[in-house]
Amino acid sequence: MRLGRGLREGTRCVRARAVRPGLTLRQLRAAAARAIGAHGPAKLTLALVVAEAGVAPATLSQRFGSKRGLLLAFATQAAAGAAVPYERARAAHDSPLVALHAVADEFVGHMSPAEEMANHLSMLQLDLSDLASSSSSTRSTP
Repeated sequence: MRLGRGLREGTRCVRARAVRPGLTLRQLRAAAARAIGAHGPAKLTLALVVAEAGVAPATLSQRFGSKRGLLLAFATQAAAGAAVPYERARAAHDSPLVALHAVADEFVGHMSPAEEMANHLSMLQLDLSDLASSSSSTRSTP
């Protein structure tokens, strides 16, 4: 058996199918978030995300193209929802300091083991480093 556009068995080619065919992009990104939390961005592989999501490897390749494509989709979704906890805390608390503490408590509540939080912070660092390098490379020089 070999991997390619499908799985080859003898002369017959069987296409790999998703184990969970109704999986949405949001659910795939959530699986990536869980895998990042468990392993960190440096150790993350598409195989870990495939195992977390319960899909065929081809599903991730078709949707995201590569590990970088998956990480960019994850970072885009995370950035899109980043303001929500702050807005909620500002609406619920008069004191900016109390609101900030509420946001920190919410973030910590989602990431119970310290290692998981460290892995997500590593992802944020990677994302910020990528942003900094791409913006510096697109600046024009006089």
